[in-house]
Amino acid sequence: MAPGYLWRHLKRPGVCGRIGDEKAAWRNLHRIEHDRLLPTRITRAERRREANKAKTQKKLRASKFELRARNMGITEKSLIAQKVAIWEGTYAAEQSRDSIGVGIPYSIPFWSLL
Repeated sequence: MAPGYLWRHLKRPGVCGRIGDEKAAWRNLHRIEHDRLLPTRITRAERRREANKAKTQKKLRASKFELRARNMGITEKSLIAQKVAIWEGTYAAEQSRDSIGVGIPYSIPFWSLL
């Protein structure tokens, strides 16, 4: 979801098709939510600065992954891109703490699973 979407949505709530009390309740709910989020609002420049920082970090991480793949002896661009995509996925999983067994050593020997 785009960062500005929530603010646009809260500033201009869609009331099409709502009539009477439902329309008033809808506007009131959105006004309350907008007032609640107003103190935490960041400026457009701060948001852009954070986005640029995230982009540069991602490019740097990708270049490190490419270098790692080249050091492994992989020379084809498609295979390098594939490895970078895999490593980006594992990095994202580690950051979101959603990884299943990433970086966890096996507690039982592999051959006992067969």
